[in-house]
Amino acid sequence: MLPSILDKGYKLFSDSEIDYLKDNIYKRGSKYEDYPGGKDILTSYYYTWKFYNADFLDIRNILEPKIKSVTDIDLIFDHSHILHSMIPYNLHTDFYQKNMLNNAKIKPAYTIIIPLDDFKTSTFVFNQSDEDKELSNLDRTKVLEDCVNNETRKNYLSHIKDTELDYLSVKEQFHWTKGSLHACDRRYIHCSDNYNLDFKNAIIFWTSMKNV
Repeated sequence: MLPSILDKGYKLFSDSEIDYLKDNIYKRGSKYEDYPGGKDILTSYYYTWKFYNADFLDIRNILEPKIKSVTDIDLIFDHSHILHSMIPYNLHTDFYQKNMLNNAKIKPAYTIIIPLDDFKTSTFVFNQSDEDKELSNLDRTKVLEDCVNNETRKNYLSHIKDTELDYLSVKEQFHWTKGSLHACDRRYIHCSDNYNLDFKNAIIFWTSMKNV
């Protein structure tokens, strides 16, 4: 598993850089609405763009050098978008995504989050991992001694099925601070907290690396 990037990413980008990125990706990206599982509930908007497209070179020139400064891995940015989220996210992994690059020479690397403002919300990452987005391989045979404690369940994770939290232990909590960066291995199970906001937004990358 790849080491997470947390403290090194604190306020990695300036306010002016974030404002430029936000304004231009919203304006120039391709928007689509997310209705998970074909349901009638709109959970979020996505504003996508092609990271390596010459039309977005100005955006790449802001993002890529600073991301490279906090990781030793030569990342491939194979999916980039702004997540404009309105409903808390459930447990999942990002190892497999539809329409990702399908190439035996690369393998999934980091999920990267860069909040576009200060939000009273967090992303929780757990010590457990799965290559299946629906967590079919999570070991549910025994309650963990260090499973998610009752205070965290009540204050942050009340939207998560309580029994699932018996089989998970918290690895890290990323507070959404404008311009900060968090990266974790795409196999780690993670979720949002039970935020009570009109929306929150962040730049999200699903990255890969050479399969050597």
